[in-house]
Amino acid sequence: MGKLRIYVSGPMSLGDRKENVRKAMEAGVQLIHFGFAPLIPQLTDYIDPTDSLRHSTWLSVDLPWVDVSDALIRLPGESKGADMEVNRAKELGIPVYNSIEDLVKNPDDVVAIGAKAVRAIGIFVIAFFAVIILILAIFAAISGGSQKAADFNSGALCP
Repeated sequence: MGKLRIYVSGPMSLGDRKENVRKAMEAGVQLIHFGFAPLIPQLTDYIDPTDSLRHSTWLSVDLPWVDVSDALIRLPGESKGADMEVNRAKELGIPVYNSIEDLVKNPDDVVAIGAKAVRAIGIFVIAFFAVIILILAIFAAISGGSQKAADFNSGALCP
């Protein structure tokens, strides 16, 4: 299994913006040192320092990354956006930690949840293909496919 993807959620625009970005970067570096693969959305401040894009636009970009994260770290501080990210993670069963220390103490929780998700996806894929095969078999039976197969096997379709 590759590195666990950790989404760094925390304040951005409330309080000191540069300090918020700095704290998120520090958390990201710590996560890297512990062997995780962090996503630090606060770095988007360098893409749009004048806030030309709306808050709702950034959330629409950030939330899909929450969806594919293995865990979320919630940094301290008031933030409606970070609260939305935490809620999204919880809805999806993604573990939420309030400190890097808690994550480092309990990495098996993250791995176990990831393994359950992989198993669930695998079961879904198998069921999906089973239904497709069943539909194709029914369609073949209805459209006379079985007679054509019998004709082919008997050589009736060969010149």
